[in-house]
Amino acid sequence: MSTVDRAVREFYASEPLPPSLVEQVQAVSAAAGAERSVRRRWRVAAVVAATVACFALALTLGVGWSQHVTASDRLVERVAREVALNHRKDFAPDVVGSDGPELGRRLAKLPFALPPLDAPTLRGLRPVGGRYCSIEAQIAAQLRLQAASGGAAATLYVTERTPALAALAGRRERVDELDVEFWAERDLIFALARSAPSDASRL
Repeated sequence: MSTVDRAVREFYASEPLPPSLVEQVQAVSAAAGAERSVRRRWRVAAVVAATVACFALALTLGVGWSQHVTASDRLVERVAREVALNHRKDFAPDVVGSDGPELGRRLAKLPFALPPLDAPTLRGLRPVGGRYCSIEAQIAAQLRLQAASGGAAATLYVTERTPALAALAGRRERVDELDVEFWAERDLIFALARSAPSDASRL
């Protein structure tokens, strides 16, 4: 840097800024600071809003799923107890027959046809008769089954698969000494009630 340049710089450095220029510089600085503060507040607000939205969504999904699971469990428990109660009453059959389609034809008021009773769950059981009953106020067939080995009788319930009863499929419930198993086949819901195996027989 030349001697002249150095002298000029030192001169202007030693000279105070005019008050009007100082005010302009301060105003520009304040405006810039305010803009940064506003941007910072908006960023914080956006983060808070996103966090609250995520929490609300998680809470809504969690509560909805909990209510769905609880409603399904209540349905299974309620129908299992209804099925077990009818099984214990041991009503005499209104019609007799040795297979599902035959019993379905004799229970002519059923709005559905009974299929062959050949599900794996029914292995070793054969129908001997049937009668009308209901599940959740919906008409159903109640079939008496006899074990081929001469063991204790079981009861099979068959009704139409509706959206209200669809949650029963694949579920199993223990009601006192009875085991109630549900499954779906075609457009029908099946429920089988029979004596639960003893703890010793499971070992």
